[in-house]
Amino acid sequence: MADENPMITTVSDLIFRAVKAYEGLPALTFREGKSWQTISYGGLWQRASFLARKFEERKLSPRERVAIYIDSGPNWLIADLAAQIAGLVTVPRGISAPEEELAFLLDHSQAMAVVVEPQGLSKLEKVLSLVARDPEVFVVENLGQDEFRKPGALPDDLATIVYTSGTTGNPKGVMLTQANIASNVLACQTVLRPRPGKRYLSLLMPYHMLERTVEYLLLSSGVEIIFSDKRHFREDLRRHRPHYLVGVPRLWEAFYQRINQEVASRGLEAWFKRALRVGLLFRRSLKMIRGETAAVGPMARLKHLLGGLGGGLIFFLPWLLAEAVFFRRLRGVFGGSVEMAISGGSTLAPELDDFYEAIGMPLFNGYGLTETSPVISVRYKGRNLPGTVGPPLPGTEIRIEPPEKGEVLVRGPQVMKGYWQNPSATAAIFTDDGFLKTGDLGCFTPRGDLIICGRLKDVIVLSSGENVDPDPIEALLFESPFISQVMLVGQDRKFLGALVVPDRERLLEWARQRGLDLSWPDLCRSPEARDFIHQEIKAILSRARVHPFEHVGAVRLIPEDWTLENGLLTFTLKKRRALISKRYAHEIEEMYS
Repeated sequence: MADENPMITTVSDLIFRAVKAYEGLPALTFREGKSWQTISYGGLWQRASFLARKFEERKLSPRERVAIYIDSGPNWLIADLAAQIAGLVTVPRGISAPEEELAFLLDHSQAMAVVVEPQGLSKLEKVLSLVARDPEVFVVENLGQDEFRKPGALPDDLATIVYTSGTTGNPKGVMLTQANIASNVLACQTVLRPRPGKRYLSLLMPYHMLERTVEYLLLSSGVEIIFSDKRHFREDLRRHRPHYLVGVPRLWEAFYQRINQEVASRGLEAWFKRALRVGLLFRRSLKMIRGETAAVGPMARLKHLLGGLGGGLIFFLPWLLAEAVFFRRLRGVFGGSVEMAISGGSTLAPELDDFYEAIGMPLFNGYGLTETSPVISVRYKGRNLPGTVGPPLPGTEIRIEPPEKGEVLVRGPQVMKGYWQNPSATAAIFTDDGFLKTGDLGCFTPRGDLIICGRLKDVIVLSSGENVDPDPIEALLFESPFISQVMLVGQDRKFLGALVVPDRERLLEWARQRGLDLSWPDLCRSPEARDFIHQEIKAILSRARVHPFEHVGAVRLIPEDWTLENGLLTFTLKKRRALISKRYAHEIEEMYS
């Protein structure tokens, strides 16, 4: 079983090498009924080889498309690896997606087959009734095991077509080659350095490229992937004590808000705030000592070193107390063994960065797009500068146009081949010299770490001509525990307005304490609740000293959450601003009437 070619240029090659190195180690652990089951690295590849043979027996040819409509779990990964062994191109999406969307993907990708679990069959029948195609159907259940089969894909072959939800219009099919994804995995290995035998607790859906590439990264490194879900995540953290975690900012916000709520309920808020300040100052002092700052040049670094030594001595004893009383217990919420947690999908709010650094949780913010397989830059141990998304990955070029603060342009081996059957969109997203236009605004620190400042197309132009980037202001507003979701509006208006989804539990308790006996929709419409949230927003923005035109002049409270299910969030949980504005057009007009 020696490699004929030691060069690893495909995803399946990367994982095949790991299978041979870690054959007996646990690869996938998952719930089956009320018990837990584990598949070894060898067993994973044998099951994938079995399904790959089934693909070939049904006359599926290399480079043909196969849709995988499974939400998460071991069967998704087995089906994906089987497709790669057979040289097929995957079209992934969760079976929980709307039927019309699943039908569109089948039609547009010209998929010749679709893979589902038994519980997805009834929905698939409805999906197939909406399309003219008659694809082969594979049900992943009780898979056998075959002899190890070598991967059949080549570096320039398409590995997958991933449909991005976007914030407007029909999804576009992002074409990623084997080499695109493999290069991204190898570059991430270089900086993140996952180790064999460690445990990763998986929560995100694998049709999201961040989770998918993370799973490839960890499987190629001998890590055990443990599949969880929203319902059991907190319980599974305690049970499995993971070493690695990955989530979108909303996950880290939820834990932050829950912890603060628990502290407040025990009357420890003032003590906790002091502890967080001490923890942050002590850990920032350690960073200054280690040279992990934005300082450039020997004199600046010497100044930081001396400042760090002084701060470390001053805050060491108070930090020991805070560590014993608060921080160790808070890390225990995540299992107590986390060595690396990664946030992706959008930038972290400053208070989240500060909070997790203060409690000693190694949270690394990263940046990327589906079109870049997806990682462009990421913070890592020894280079974890708050407020940034880290330096570019090895082999990745980033250009900012205009240079001081402008659009982030990217070129590198992880950049997509183009959009499936959409040459005009492909041509529009690349510059003449081959850089991909991200649509994000950014700038660099003096040391070369990237800061994402917002979305180019999301900028609000007020009637005064002032430009407002909504993302940083919206991030500030999460300082209020009463705000669950928020979106600024105001294009061509005199002032900014805010659509706010309040925290239901907290606002209802606030109303109860004030004798307001109202239903949830009526409470959100009440002047009392609206004025209260508006005052919260005014106080936050005043403390932040934003520009006068960045203050919010009117607020409307929205009683329904913005979710994937109601179409108001993308796969990566970003707001679909155009759709939200359309749905709440009446509320927006009301703010300005």
